Amino acid sequence: MAQAHPLTALAGQFVAWVVSGEKDVQLHADIATWAGAELVAGYCLRQVEEDDAGLQQRPNPENAVTLEQLDAAAREVATALRIGDPEPHLIGEPDEIFTALNTIIAAEIDNRLHNFREELDPAACDEFADYVTAWVITGYAVRVAERKLGALV
Repeated sequence: MAQAHPLTALAGQFVAWVVSGEKDVQLHADIATWAGAELVAGYCLRQVEEDDAGLQQRPNPENAVTLEQLDAAAREVATALRIGDPEPHLIGEPDEIFTALNTIIAAEIDNRLHNFREELDPAACDEFADYVTAWVITGYAVRVAERKLGALV
């Protein structure tokens, strides 16, 4: 999934906006930085799904989507992916996409917690797992939202 420039300019601004906001509310700046990494991981998975389907998406220079609009649309998509009807937002096979998302989420949780898992109680580990899950799913949803809002053509 590694690409030289995986994010559109809008998505890159969104990641920076999220990380900045998370730095204001998290106890450790690293956690805010990790939110950005989780967003990128989910976003890249969606790009791989698009590539596999033969879709060639590029930024629409005539569309001026705001970060707030992208955030609202991405939250709507992320909610559908987690607890609603995800299929309208998927291109590939749902089982394959959710398996890939779960694999990314599990790897990210393990990578982030390996240094301090012993210091956290089970409830804190679960809370952190939910945090990682939310940002990976949101990253995937951001790419879907860009298309939904006409930011991609």
